[in-house]
Amino acid sequence: AELGNLRAAIAFSVTQPDPEPGLRLAASLRVFWRARGHAAEGAGALRALLDGPAAQQATLPRARALAAAARLLQQTGDYATAGDYCQEALAIARAAGDDYLVAELLRIRAVILLRQGQPGAALPVIESGLGLAYRLDEPYLTARLLSARAFAADVEGNHAAAACDAAESARLFRQAGDRLGVGQMLGNLGY
Repeated sequence: AELGNLRAAIAFSVTQPDPEPGLRLAASLRVFWRARGHAAEGAGALRALLDGPAAQQATLPRARALAAAARLLQQTGDYATAGDYCQEALAIARAAGDDYLVAELLRIRAVILLRQGQPGAALPVIESGLGLAYRLDEPYLTARLLSARAFAADVEGNHAAAACDAAESARLFRQAGDRLGVGQMLGNLGY
């Protein structure tokens, strides 16, 4: 119902000297963009905000916007740009010491590699992210990374490992209260 207002707010933000409010708004809508079929529009909005001259500083809001854009671009199949955004955001997040964001970016990077048919390249990236998620004691983040590892294992033909990771991911999604994640993992287990 508010899509027109969101579009107007983002268009206004592109014209403003301070990029942070627009970056934060557009990045916070990443789930909406994906779920409602607006991934390309969301990626375009983020790109317009990220390309602004004032948005070029290596800040955490920029890194989060890059991560959101990478996730949306991965969904639309623009793997090259998504990978570039991940790399830039990883550099910013690492320099800032934001291990949660680093782990999430590693997951996005791994999914990009998986979508490109490179499970062998994705697995070490996932393991790096899992190390951070375990250290942070973050069940939701761990569940997401285990879901990616289950996908990679399944693609490589290791169905037992995939089932084990999917079951643990479902348990952690349940613990985190993410019913969609639980449903996806149960579907994967059924498959």
